[in-house]
Amino acid sequence: MINHLMFKYCKTVLCLLATLLCGCSSPPPAEYQVTTYKDISLSLMALADRARQLEIYDEALVLYLEAESYAQKRNDKMALGISVLKRAAIHIELKQYPQAQTLIHQVAQMNQFEAVDLANPLMFIQAKLAYSKGNVTRAVGLISQLEQTYIDVPEKNIYYRMVRWVYQPQGVTIAVIEQDMVALEALVVEHKLMNIEIYSYALFNYAKWLAMQQNSKAEAAIAKAIEHFSHLELTSKIRDCYQVGADYYRLVGQGDKADYFQAQADGLTRQNTQSNVK
Repeated sequence: MINHLMFKYCKTVLCLLATLLCGCSSPPPAEYQVTTYKDISLSLMALADRARQLEIYDEALVLYLEAESYAQKRNDKMALGISVLKRAAIHIELKQYPQAQTLIHQVAQMNQFEAVDLANPLMFIQAKLAYSKGNVTRAVGLISQLEQTYIDVPEKNIYYRMVRWVYQPQGVTIAVIEQDMVALEALVVEHKLMNIEIYSYALFNYAKWLAMQQNSKAEAAIAKAIEHFSHLELTSKIRDCYQVGADYYRLVGQGDKADYFQAQADGLTRQNTQSNVK
């Protein structure tokens, strides 16, 4: 599987190189900055992010490693550190804690000994690891620090509050969460949201919470989430939304609709499995 992925993405890298180097005989810009490796690294990281969002984790890991190789060539420690932390996040998702801890330690050393500030993304991954291992108190403490750090950056402040709410629902009132949802949706409508993954995370978890509470708002929230992830073509998250819908309709006694949503979720699970095998 990995050999196939390496062949596939070696071709991708060669194509990127061909595009980026077609004018290599031209003189450098006046400020003497060359960004060939940076452009390739960012392109590979974007592909890796997409694979991660689709939960095709083996592809994502290969692509992040390729992105890191080009970041290293340029000595771009920020890009390198972020990519390593994203690999750590995948290992956490897969419950592969020793691998995740090794990568976290690698970035912690980079943050300590290099002139690069990776403290906040490092703290976030440490919180993710703590929560996955059942240490909710530590996870919430770290996320609370990040929430305060970005008190003047609404998008990030809301995101970390959402994460804190998911980790410890009783720690944030639903009234505050609903206000945050309105604020995020306004940023989306105004095209001011810098990271769509923030809205995706909030929308899915809000719909899931409503469903678990058998709240009458759940049906509209689930439909909105399905529409959102369909636009993004994120099969795995569309599947998750249908599963949330199936669970909700089962809870409220709508058996036929629950069966329909379950069938949609099962069909998308098969589609996602086939994509992972290819």
